[in-house]
Amino acid sequence: MKRAKDYAFDLDAKCFGPCYGPVTVEVELDDVVSVSPDKALESSGEDSLEYTPTIDGLFDRILQYIEKSSQDGVELEVTYDQTYGYPSSIAYQNNNVTDLYFIATVDNVRMKRNPSSGNYDCGL
Repeated sequence: MKRAKDYAFDLDAKCFGPCYGPVTVEVELDDVVSVSPDKALESSGEDSLEYTPTIDGLFDRILQYIEKSSQDGVELEVTYDQTYGYPSSIAYQNNNVTDLYFIATVDNVRMKRNPSSGNYDCGL
């Protein structure tokens, strides 16, 4: 199945460090091009486009967490969308480090119209 490169989704994430949410993330050609509201990371002083993940970025984060999950005190729970397979919820907690956690939900994933072909990208 062809992977979508142009899409949008709603993300709500809580974590230690730069966090975002609830926000709408717009992705074009696999890059985050818009995060709204754009003040989501304002309190941390971070650039929301740099720190907000794409769906692929969430998969990368899950892989990092899986590598760490063999350690005692590390918990990981991921739920995937039954239709498209993207992570719909992620809960990571490292009890060995104070306040090291990441909890996120992904909702309302939608394809964006490809400007060159006029078609919607298919499948995630």
